[in-house]
Amino acid sequence: MTDSQLGILVTAGAGASIIFSFFAASIVDRMGRKKATLVFDIAGSAVPLLIFAAQGSFAFALAGTLIANLAKVMNVGYFLLMSEDSENGVRASAFNIFNILTIASGLLVPIVGGFVAQAGVVKAERIFLFVSAAVMTIAAFGRDRLVNETSLGHRLMEKRRAGPDRVPGGGLGVGRPAPRTRWLPDWRAMVEPYRMAIRFIVSSSQARASIFANVLFYVYYLVGTNNSLYFAPFFSDALGLSAPLVSVIGAIFSGGTLFSMLFLNPFLFRKMGPALCAALGAALNLLGFIPLIFLRKGGVFAALGATGAASIGYGMLKSAIDAVLATCFGGQAKATGIDIPEGEEARAGVYSIANLASSALGMGAGALCSLFYAATPRFIPALSVAILASISALLFGAARPMPQSAFSRRTS
Repeated sequence: MTDSQLGILVTAGAGASIIFSFFAASIVDRMGRKKATLVFDIAGSAVPLLIFAAQGSFAFALAGTLIANLAKVMNVGYFLLMSEDSENGVRASAFNIFNILTIASGLLVPIVGGFVAQAGVVKAERIFLFVSAAVMTIAAFGRDRLVNETSLGHRLMEKRRAGPDRVPGGGLGVGRPAPRTRWLPDWRAMVEPYRMAIRFIVSSSQARASIFANVLFYVYYLVGTNNSLYFAPFFSDALGLSAPLVSVIGAIFSGGTLFSMLFLNPFLFRKMGPALCAALGAALNLLGFIPLIFLRKGGVFAALGATGAASIGYGMLKSAIDAVLATCFGGQAKATGIDIPEGEEARAGVYSIANLASSALGMGAGALCSLFYAATPRFIPALSVAILASISALLFGAARPMPQSAFSRRTS
């Protein structure tokens, strides 16, 4: 594929994620966290891998990229399933452990590089895709057997399916029969999670900063991390590194990230909290990226050192930014009787809004990268530095103690 086609994939994927992010909150509230996680994990994770494996054309890559964004619905369900019935301290630890499991796989990158060199890119990639599709499917069903629906999820499923004329757990509204349960909600049900989310966002400046920082992080995630389509090409095109050295770069980035999550984050979360930890991580990540803007071709050791520093900051930032969002709603979710705290009810809507906003901005960032990368590959670290500076500024402000708003006191 050409550089412009890579940009089209990033942009089209971001566009699809906007659509799926919009429907995510109402689907998750209606289907339940557990069922939505299972269905959309298989549809958004395993199925696209099979499409990519079927053929290597741009059309198949585009189709797989679009369908992969069904995982936006799964992400909302999964994050709520993982954190909703937990206290804030447990939520922070859960996201750190989740990221450790994810990042640890990057340590296999050097082995992968050798296998690709022997088998060839196309054959090796097809094998990886088929095996990954099978593993993802097994993992989805295995997780589904081991988890339970959250208490708030049960209450919201009942409330959303009953509609406005039926009281969850009680009788029918006066004068009108209960509406028939439908899988797809009407427009009022689709808008309701966002109405609750906007009320919550407006009520708390700390929550706004946390949400905006989370949105910017996932734009950076698409542009400047080892999950970016431009990560490996940048080190090859701008710095002239060979394929084996690019594999080492990937392993260093994953290793530094894993080091932070294993040894730094548990201590930093306890001592300073997720918001300040994320702000410091963004600042360190930024300092690691600055040399990449100016390094000459062939500066192997400087590139390795800069990547190592950036990866340690990224490891702090990645777990902390997820924890910041998960803990900005208050304490443990409590849904008793027919009453659901408004702040907790806003969770699905907030996650959907954050996904939608990051997708929209990610689409713009992808377009910019495709426009400038061919002529100026160093645009990638420059844009990453700008995003990370904004995240750090937002989170340093959010970490300062502020008076709690009346709405926040009422819903936490």
